[in-house]
Amino acid sequence: IEVKDKRKTIESLTRALQTAREHEKQVMLDSTREWEDKLHKQKGHYEAGMERHLKLVDRLLNDKTELTKRCELFTEELKVVEQKFQRKLEDFDEQASKELERQKKNWMAAERLRRESWEKDKVKEIKEMTIKGLQPD
Repeated sequence: IEVKDKRKTIESLTRALQTAREHEKQVMLDSTREWEDKLHKQKGHYEAGMERHLKLVDRLLNDKTELTKRCELFTEELKVVEQKFQRKLEDFDEQASKELERQKKNWMAAERLRRESWEKDKVKEIKEMTIKGLQPD
């Protein structure tokens, strides 16, 4: 009877050990699965964030390229406008020089006419005074 009891005890302990091992194995599997799920979720979260950042970087690079092109176009347009302005400025300067020369010539001609008229008047006045001086009183 004692051997039977001991065998039963051994069998019972063996089953308990087997059950404990299976339970430990199941706990390990559950824990592993849980951590793998967490890892998978975290990986998905970070990959989604990384994807958003990559899209943002791509959009920013495209915007930068577009803005660079627009700046180049504006620079070229500004150069053209500056050249047109410079040509107009030169044309105005040339026109002003011509107008100044024309006005100078007109002034000189008017001055010559005024002097000639003054000389005529003086000659006439001197003649009249000379004639008056030669006439008896």
